[in-house]
Amino acid sequence: MTKILIQALKFMGRRRYLYLFAIIAMAVLKALLDVVTSFFVKQLYLIMEGRNFADIIPSVGKNIFLGVIIIIIWRYFTIVYNNEAKRATAVIQKAVYQKALKLPFVYYEENAQGSFLSRLSYNIDKASDVYGSRFRRVVTLFISVGVYLIAMFSLNLKMSLLLLLANTMLLIINLSINSPMKRIGEKILVTKQEETGIFLSILQGAKVIRMYEMKDIMKEKYENILAK
Repeated sequence: MTKILIQALKFMGRRRYLYLFAIIAMAVLKALLDVVTSFFVKQLYLIMEGRNFADIIPSVGKNIFLGVIIIIIWRYFTIVYNNEAKRATAVIQKAVYQKALKLPFVYYEENAQGSFLSRLSYNIDKASDVYGSRFRRVVTLFISVGVYLIAMFSLNLKMSLLLLLANTMLLIINLSINSPMKRIGEKILVTKQEETGIFLSILQGAKVIRMYEMKDIMKEKYENILAK
């Protein structure tokens, strides 16, 4: 997994630094917004409990101002991140299609069109997901946890340690299902290739299928693949 991420980042060239900085900034700012909101709610409870109603307006004004500033900066880095992710996807698409044009003609003779097209579109989509969401989610998770823990430890050390232990156990469980999910993903790829192949056969041989009344046979094949 690490090798895949490194290769994906290399495709971006020097722009990967801007991409990574945008992800880190987004994660920190989003976590800070959650922390600010939580502390704001705590302040409101304390104000209501102490009946210090004169402190409500300054507290609301300060927290809203801080929240708006965080949201504006977060939104800016979100735009930067999205632009760089789409740019990286375009780079991969260009590289893949250039490779496809350079392949010898015998390759296309030995490989079914459906299999080739399915692999082309499916793999490009999966590679694009790395830039568009998967990598960001992994990085955001750890950065957010770091920001949250700082705030949590300042409030209640024992409760924070208990929650940290519970979430560590959940993380271990999630990591343990990576291998089964990978095997399932490979099976899905093979099935999608079969689906694309049958669909292309139907489109290319529509006249023959009608002539020999093979509609029911092709329909059954296609339904079997969909059920799979």
